[in-house]
Amino acid sequence: MWATLPAAELYAATGVQYAPFNTLYQLTAARGSAQLTAAKRLLLIPDLLTYWLTGRQGTELTNASTTQLIDPGTRDWAYGVAEKLGLDLSLFAPLRRPGTRPGRCGRRCWRRPG
Repeated sequence: MWATLPAAELYAATGVQYAPFNTLYQLTAARGSAQLTAAKRLLLIPDLLTYWLTGRQGTELTNASTTQLIDPGTRDWAYGVAEKLGLDLSLFAPLRRPGTRPGRCGRRCWRRPG
């Protein structure tokens, strides 16, 4: 990966230092895998929980920054980084600004447990 996108260039584009657990490295390692090839949507854990509660898909911006795929200048996906690394950002749901209500809690949310 570093031959394609040097660490200094990645840091300049995203403002995030190297952390091996960031989504960027997991996706880079999984490129071409059966799981990633078959995937239609990639939701981060908080966004998956929101989806289960509201039925709406979205990627909250501050959480998305941990993917190391956000451009802090535009507050949008770092398309250039993804392109250089061969990652498909269309897997991610649209970005949602912090504090934006993702939707109303669906019926499943109001059912009694058990």
